[in-house]
Amino acid sequence: MRRSSLLALSPPAHAVATACGLKKGPVPDSLALAWLMLPLGAALGWYLARRWPRPHEQDTAGSPEYLTGLTHLVNQDPDQAIAAFVKAVEVDDETVELHLTLGSLFRKRGEVDRALRIHENLLARPNLNPLYRNQARFELAQDFLKAGVIDRAEALFKELVAQGMFLQPSLEHLLALYEQVRDWRQALEAARQLEAVKSASLRPLIGQYYCERAEAARARQDLPEALRLAGRALAEHPECVRASLLQGALHEAGADPAAAIKSYRRVPDQDPRFIGEVLEPLRRCYEGLQDRAGYAAFLEEAEELWRHPSVVLARARLMRAESIDPGAYLAERLQRQPNWRGLDLLLQVSGERVPEAAPLVEGLRRAMVKVLERRPVYQCLHCGFTPTLLFWQCPSCKQWTTVVPLEEFGAADT
Repeated sequence: MRRSSLLALSPPAHAVATACGLKKGPVPDSLALAWLMLPLGAALGWYLARRWPRPHEQDTAGSPEYLTGLTHLVNQDPDQAIAAFVKAVEVDDETVELHLTLGSLFRKRGEVDRALRIHENLLARPNLNPLYRNQARFELAQDFLKAGVIDRAEALFKELVAQGMFLQPSLEHLLALYEQVRDWRQALEAARQLEAVKSASLRPLIGQYYCERAEAARARQDLPEALRLAGRALAEHPECVRASLLQGALHEAGADPAAAIKSYRRVPDQDPRFIGEVLEPLRRCYEGLQDRAGYAAFLEEAEELWRHPSVVLARARLMRAESIDPGAYLAERLQRQPNWRGLDLLLQVSGERVPEAAPLVEGLRRAMVKVLERRPVYQCLHCGFTPTLLFWQCPSCKQWTTVVPLEEFGAADT
């Protein structure tokens, strides 16, 4: 998707880019306004007390513009108050930090238009110290990012990176920006730069970016390119479960079940928590090769290696498919590792064996299935979000590879 089309979803640049054209944000309540603005008034009072003569030297106790600003604060008119304070206080090395702090506070409160006004006023000063000028540009870039003016934010962050100023935070903001607009090529470039700056590996993240590109190639039916990019993801991060699952699905789509099996079987070695994600795809692939015995051998080996309840459930289902009663097997395994899905299957088998009890058993099963259907399937280990689908970037906290299958669903309940 072109970035220009994505910008249509954001507020227009002219609505937030210049101070004079900005719309007023909501007027804060008096308590919030006092907490935000009165510290500024106190600091400005201290500054003006140093700059203006004492009462016995001059009739006025301070700047008229400053007093006007305080009046606007009392009247809860922060826009006019800001204008008065900016006019009252000359922007120099002694006051610029005050302006930067105020702008940052406004942005954090969501009043981006006021933050933009302050930071653009700073940058309009021709004699501003270069250090403060770069800091104001960094703050202004964050204002634009918060306002959704992506191109302006990107340009400022890239200028700072090119000059080696605010390097790590600018690259981190660029990464977040490129993720937002799904520009994975630029995200890869920024991630490699950030990796060098931090002197720390970002290979898991880079692997995810290659997987995103592979998914895009898959969506446009370019299977060879998708396979190539999934391979790049594994080269960057050999433990990338997503890349193995993607490779397996691509080989399946390409009618190559043997290659798909190889990719899927890599997953539990990479992270045993995801073994439940490959059992059904593996069953399909072995069935496609007419090798049910191969699937049975894999399940037997997997139960010994990983002792995951989903493997027990898969073995029991395979027994039923081969007309073998799995009751004794399930009863023995569930004593060691109870889980709801296994109990559900055991109830099915019991109802079939004792027709007289079938109505009662079926009623119990229906009640239990309703409970199971309401339970979450996955959970983010970072923020606790519980989606019903597997996301590789958590929709809630935006962290990568933190969403994992919950053991309680189709797995162990102890």
